[in-house]
Amino acid sequence: MWTRSSPRRPKRYWKSEDRGGRQMASEKDLEGQAESAENLDHHDRGHHHGHEHEGWWHQLRYLRHAPQLWASPVNVAVVDLIDPREGETMLDVGAGMGPAVLAAARRVGDGRVFGLDPSPLMRGIMRFRRRTAGLADRLSIKKGKAEEIPLDDATVNGAWSINCVHHWGDDQGACTELGRVMKPGGRLLLLDEQFSDPAHPRHDSYDDSRHGEPGFFHEIDTARLGGLLEQAGFRIERAGDESLDGVPVRLIRAVRRS
Repeated sequence: MWTRSSPRRPKRYWKSEDRGGRQMASEKDLEGQAESAENLDHHDRGHHHGHEHEGWWHQLRYLRHAPQLWASPVNVAVVDLIDPREGETMLDVGAGMGPAVLAAARRVGDGRVFGLDPSPLMRGIMRFRRRTAGLADRLSIKKGKAEEIPLDDATVNGAWSINCVHHWGDDQGACTELGRVMKPGGRLLLLDEQFSDPAHPRHDSYDDSRHGEPGFFHEIDTARLGGLLEQAGFRIERAGDESLDGVPVRLIRAVRRS
């Protein structure tokens, strides 16, 4: 059963935080400064799935999939499985255009949702969507990736990563970071859609998109990742191939041990 627990907080990133984990004015100022810095930094070449070395051109190529990245039933289904609750802190690692963080932010009340992405393009899109949705008081968008999560120790009640695990550069480092930021009892869901499965509704288009992009979408090893997560303090509840909202996926569902 996925339950809530009170955290121990030995490591802090923010000088000002209320009891619900919400950012205060000082953090909003920092976020605004970071956004301004991004606009001036011509060397920030992060890819929204983690291919930071491939640059802006590779990011723009992903816009061919914009309708699916903007709104996806799989993202909503993942949020339903994580089940964000009033006052909780949620984390989306590799949030892309933000369909999952928007869905989660509408459910946490006075809690907080963090959308993490290395790509300035995707963060800009998320900021636009946050503004138009009126969710600035509960949704924070940050530069980062699974291996470098800019959050305090033991502050997150629920975390997920959708279609990003296959791009992690350091699986062990990512699992360790997730273990660090999760509260005891925190719920974790890692999921990659199985585009290689002919049953996937977008199998043909994603198969075509792989031409000239070796290693674009390799399948994740749930047994290996599960072992790394266990070393990082998680208990594995489910791991393997399933169907989520009619889409074939490979997932790991885990809970942070006390």
